[in-house]
Amino acid sequence: CLISLNAYAEGGMVDVITQTVKAKMPGQPTALIDATIQAEINKVVSPHAWKGSDGWNGKPPFKFSLAVNFILSMGQFGSAFGSLVFNRACDFMGAKIPMLICLGMG
Repeated sequence: CLISLNAYAEGGMVDVITQTVKAKMPGQPTALIDATIQAEINKVVSPHAWKGSDGWNGKPPFKFSLAVNFILSMGQFGSAFGSLVFNRACDFMGAKIPMLICLGMG
């Protein structure tokens, strides 16, 4: 699920958990707040979420809503580009060959 993979994006689930825990635990020791935040993150966030590695901070390059929709949007752009290419191919050589290619039979 893209939502759980983008949990560390700005405005994502990790930010919401952090803000909520800090708001509900005013005046508590920082170590307790940090431990509670980490426990909540471990319960909710996928262990496969992009959270960083050596040399890269790992957060998606966009804020949460765009990070979730970016991959889906790129698929739509790819579909539009493919439609343009195969439209030209149909005009050039007829519809049969491009249709067979699109259906995976060519």
